[in-house]
Amino acid sequence: MAHAAERWSRTAHDNGRRQLLDAGRALLMEAAAELALRSLTVRAVTKRAGLSSGAFYHYWETQADYIRELVTSSLDPEGLVDVDPGITAYTAVVHDQFDHETVIDLFERHVEHQASDDEFRVELLAASMPPGSPELASVREVYDHYRVELGALLRQIFGGAPLVDGITYEELAVMVAAIGDGCGIRRRLDPVAGGPDLARRLVIAVFATYVPCDDLTLERAYARIDEALRRPAPAPGRSGER
Repeated sequence: MAHAAERWSRTAHDNGRRQLLDAGRALLMEAAAELALRSLTVRAVTKRAGLSSGAFYHYWETQADYIRELVTSSLDPEGLVDVDPGITAYTAVVHDQFDHETVIDLFERHVEHQASDDEFRVELLAASMPPGSPELASVREVYDHYRVELGALLRQIFGGAPLVDGITYEELAVMVAAIGDGCGIRRRLDPVAGGPDLARRLVIAVFATYVPCDDLTLERAYARIDEALRRPAPAPGRSGER
């Protein structure tokens, strides 16, 4: 009996120790993933590595894929956490550690971060409206009233400097105008998330992608075009007239 009690006590001790370590690993993974989502942007990682974003996307399709591999390989080199390649670092540790509500909360925070990542938005914008594409031509037709006036203003603000990827100032003006109108619509649907601050961040992110200049210049440029974006569109057939 004494030996049985001793074995039970030792087993309970080992089980408790393992449970606490498992819980600690889960929390550590969660904290690391939270930190990664905030800090490990594609821009930050490639800048530290001295490589281009193209090199990054050669290895990983998304930021989440990169973070999943980074976190799991850094914190769990011995394979202590069984990670399915098809799921994120979050679900790898929460699928049997937390209740459904917590899992959904973590997932929603991940999605919210992705949706608030300016670089991520610019990638989507650039993918949907590359120079010379039918999509950009269609958008240009809709926003033609901004093309000449706002394009000329942008050219003046940035001193006519050549833009990245051969994009023209008129094409840049179309994107900026589309962002302004899109954010105005979103503000009516979601007053908290939409509106001027969202437009400012998106437009500056687009400038940072296509215009070779410093952050302060980008902020000043947005301040100058903000008034132009707020003016009513010219009547049809009078594009560019003042």
